[in-house]
Order: sequence, then structure tokens, then C-alpha cells
Amino acid sequence: MAIYTDDKSAIQVNSGTAFLYENVLGVNALGAKSGNLEYAVEIKDGATTIARNYLSGSDVAAVHLDGGTSTVMEYNHFYSNGANDTCSDNILIEGGSGITIRYNLINEAAGIGIEGEAYAAGLMITENTITNNGVNNNACGGGVFDDSGIRLKAADATVYRNVIHGNHGEGIVVAEDVSGILISQNSIYNNGQRSPSLGIDLDASKENGDGVTLNDSGDGDNGPNNLLNFPIIEAAYATAPI
Repeated sequence: MAIYTDDKSAIQVNSGTAFLYENVLGVNALGAKSGNLEYAVEIKDGATTIARNYLSGSDVAAVHLDGGTSTVMEYNHFYSNGANDTCSDNILIEGGSGITIRYNLINEAAGIGIEGEAYAAGLMITENTITNNGVNNNACGGGVFDDSGIRLKAADATVYRNVIHGNHGEGIVVAEDVSGILISQNSIYNNGQRSPSLGIDLDASKENGDGVTLNDSGDGDNGPNNLLNFPIIEAAYATAPI
């Protein structure tokens, strides 16, 4: 089905169990933006699976999580959401638990690919391709550019085995004084299309990337992921094959 309208959301999940499979959401059957939606899918509560859909053309975010006990998003294409608002994202998380985002293509949001404002412990982001987000290339309020691939502002999440490249700002930003963000085995490259940016930015400024944070002796400082010191390779040696 192609589902679009002039309303807050095309689909809203308030309770129970919902399965959204193989739809075109936020655009017409030809894939063209039609109507003025804030969200293609808005989740307030319940358990939701969103799979094999094309989600595009929403003004604020393709999917807005503001609750829910279990949400799985897999094998979807999130494309060009928030086109009329520099600060709008492909996926916006402001609540909920049991959230898994996997096997998706997430690209060309006006703002951030995945914005995690608030969620229960255990958010999993794995095996996605997250690319070319932040296409509006203009500052939001206070001169902050919302143009990274992923930004997380709550604790205890895993970012694992994703391909994150070509975003206009940072690849991944951990902001606020949160901890327990595991970032492992991702391919992160060629980000900072707007201006030079880090692949992973532990942002003590609590915005969207503050550049390199210098190491401190003993690594005793506080901040995002406790401002973990980056490794320094002092020597490398080649040995003959056995």
C-alpha cells in the first residue's frame, strides 16, 4: 500500500501488536512526496515490526518513537525525510524500550540519520548502511548543524557492524553525559562532507560534534562515554612470516 495524507502521521500505533510490511509510506505509489506528514509512522505504545518498507517525504521524521515495549525496524529504505526542515531526521527516538534497528538503508535525511534523544537501555543499531545525511546543509537553532549519521543522547546502546559514510557531519556523535555506548566493528569513513568531522565524536559540548577531545592523564574525566581516551600507536614492527 501507498499511505500518505495531510496529517500528523500516516500510521499511529497506540497499543497491541502491529506489523507493517512492504508498504510505501509518506509518498504516493510512484514514490513522489504527496501531502504534508509529520511522521510516516508514530509509535506511542505496543509492539511494532516495520519491515521491507520505503519511507520518504515526511516533514519531521519517517519514524517517531515516543513509546512502545518492542520496536523492530529491518530491511527498510529510509530516504529524504525532513526535506523542508534542516533539523529533521530519518528516524527520531524520544522514548520506548526493546528497540532494534537493523539491515536498513538510511540516507539523505535533511538532518540526522538516527537521532536517539531518549530510550530505555538496550537500543541496538546493527548492520545498517547510514549515508549522506544532513543534506540541507544549514545550521539549526544556535548555529548547530544536525547532520551526523547517528547521534545518541541516552545511555546503554550498541552500534555494531554498520557502514557509516558520506554524512555531511560526523559519523557518530555521543552527546550529553551518558555512558555505556558500545561502538564496535563498524566501517566509518568519508564523513564530514560539510566540513572536516570525526568518525566518532564524544561531544562534551552536548551539541553535534565538538572535534577532537584531547586525552587526559589517567582518563579520569567525565562526559559522553566518560570521554574515553583515544589510543596512541607509538610503534609498529614487522616480523618475518613463520
